[in-house]
Amino acid sequence: MAMSRDPIKMLLLFILLFLSSLTHVSAQEPDEAVETASDGVIAPSGQFSLTLRQLGYDIRTFSQNNNSRIYRIDLPGNFEILPTGNYVNLITSHAPEVPDKPAYLSVEVNNRVLSTTELTPTNAVSNTTRVDLPEGLLRAGSNSMRVRLNIAVSCEDPPSVLNLSLSEDSFISFNYQQKPYVTDLALYPFPFTERSLLRTPVTIVLPDQPTSTDLSAAATVAAGLGVMSGNSIDISAVLASDITPDIRTNHHLIVIGQPDKNILLQDALELPLPIDSTTIQPGQGILQEIISPWNEYRLMLIVSGLDSEGVLKAGYALNRQANFLGMRGPIAIIVELLPLAKPDQLSAVSTTLAALGYSDEVAYGASGQEYDFGFSLPIGWQLEELPFFVLKFSHSDILDPAQSIIDVKLNNRPIGSTLLEKSNANNGELPLSLPQHLLKTGWNQLRVGVAMSLPSNNPCQDRNDERAWTMINSQSEIFLPYSSIDLPPNLNLLPYPFSQNGSFDQSLIVLPDQPDQTIYNDLIKLAAKMAGSSKPEYISVQTAYASEVDKAMRAKYHLILLGRPTENGLLQEVNGYLPQPFVPETDLLEPLAVDTIAFLPDPTRDAGLIQIATSPWNENYNILAVTGTTDNGFSLGLQALLNQTGNLKGNLAVVEPSFDPAGQGSGHIQTYAIDTRPPTLPEQEANITGAPASENDLSLLAKRWWK
Repeated sequence: MAMSRDPIKMLLLFILLFLSSLTHVSAQEPDEAVETASDGVIAPSGQFSLTLRQLGYDIRTFSQNNNSRIYRIDLPGNFEILPTGNYVNLITSHAPEVPDKPAYLSVEVNNRVLSTTELTPTNAVSNTTRVDLPEGLLRAGSNSMRVRLNIAVSCEDPPSVLNLSLSEDSFISFNYQQKPYVTDLALYPFPFTERSLLRTPVTIVLPDQPTSTDLSAAATVAAGLGVMSGNSIDISAVLASDITPDIRTNHHLIVIGQPDKNILLQDALELPLPIDSTTIQPGQGILQEIISPWNEYRLMLIVSGLDSEGVLKAGYALNRQANFLGMRGPIAIIVELLPLAKPDQLSAVSTTLAALGYSDEVAYGASGQEYDFGFSLPIGWQLEELPFFVLKFSHSDILDPAQSIIDVKLNNRPIGSTLLEKSNANNGELPLSLPQHLLKTGWNQLRVGVAMSLPSNNPCQDRNDERAWTMINSQSEIFLPYSSIDLPPNLNLLPYPFSQNGSFDQSLIVLPDQPDQTIYNDLIKLAAKMAGSSKPEYISVQTAYASEVDKAMRAKYHLILLGRPTENGLLQEVNGYLPQPFVPETDLLEPLAVDTIAFLPDPTRDAGLIQIATSPWNENYNILAVTGTTDNGFSLGLQALLNQTGNLKGNLAVVEPSFDPAGQGSGHIQTYAIDTRPPTLPEQEANITGAPASENDLSLLAKRWWK
């Protein structure tokens, strides 16, 4: 082979291959007119080009065992892709120069094969392949491109040594025309949560003097969008009089408030329905979507009413799922909102793979195959009885029972297996206990593996033989009886306990009475983040100014206190209960020896603090104080809370700017966290009473539950 005949030549080729991964050398560059903006602001029409790097992908090496990759290309929903001038440029290199086996590079877009290129010495180094995209193939919304290395090798052959490198400078280019988004509330939360190569920011526009009701409505909308976007939304808030030309023109806008309170609603907007006493009644909420008068490719959502009750109803309605004559078109008037039943803290006794969203899976051929199924356990789960998984399956009755097997792993640890034999070919069941020590808070994974063999025992011939099949039934059951228990609050468990059991309505966010205007933006970002795993329909964020929080409210909620102590009167009242209190009526920290030494506080030092304490008004509730010694310190604390990098733990975190040894600011933060509470014995996450059961007892118990 060429590799053995000319080792020096092969060494040079490998060096060139490495250099090509560092430098883009291409015979064809994107056209000069191509746009590469990705900040959400582009021309109404033109040619758009994005590299794989801009799409979030790095250089990729393909081989026989790693021969395929799918690239997602998410285009904005208001894009119309023009019929011509659309193509993909792939920049590749491969080694050895002469492949040891015939090999081809294929490209599929939206499951359609567009190109198959043989790998030869002429295209071994920094080769550019242009693949034209047919009319109508690329579309608004989600697209996929699969690049596959096909090597002509049989299972008897030794493995191929061929490697192919696909540069991250490869790009896709297309002609587009923007068009206005459809104003239809039935599509909500689209386009506000749209995931595309253009991330359009969303700004909530508040009245210049927002009431706590306005803030509750705005925070509820933000929290719902945070959950529905998977916390990927770029959302902020601004007062109506502070809106900038850039925000007004380039952002999607959500306008909150009564028409006589928010000056943006007095800005001669052409609403489909005027907001006055001729169209709605007091206490009713109204939602309206319109095309922005400042940019026809942006939307405005109006959340309003004639009074505070109506505004709040409109905000809450956006998170509700109404199947009976739900929202449709650009207008919705909310007459009444019924309270929802609280989410059940005790889980259902059993569920099926189908109920978790999975379908039947069928494995064909004699090669080994694996299928994953996931389920979640909440913070504070506690088992009430022995958990089981009953795998239901069927398979071909011509398999070799001595060489065919199905097995199950829980979180990558084996928990059981059985042979595929004639006795379980129809309606086979494999009951397995789910070991308590393998279950964990959050995502858990069941992996079912299938390995089949035919009596011919010819792996190459039987590899794709569909006479060998096994079906994993989606009616397979998981018996997992657990309840949720209250755990001691801890910064590393946030947003628990302020958001738990699928709901956020047990918490009250308290702002200073005369806040800095930036705190409204902080509130919106915090609400979007803290909603966590809440179910959208159960999100109702409560906010209040400090002077509005009476004794009954203090004892009714978890309290999230924002601002410096001298700004937030309620923070001053709980100061003595905080792990790190402040000097009364100041923003200076008390000189406490939190770890091993205490220093006299520096009044000019920026320090943010995140603290958890038991509420002095109700021991069943807690306080989360996000505060600081200065305005910048408060911002640092909020930044650490929003980012949640894993440095938060215990009941106290101090956040400061991070500086390099040369004294130059790095723009980063450093966090020191500690638990000042007395140590306690570790609490077990789960508890099952009774003596350990034998495997035979477990099988009998499983049959009792599943039959």
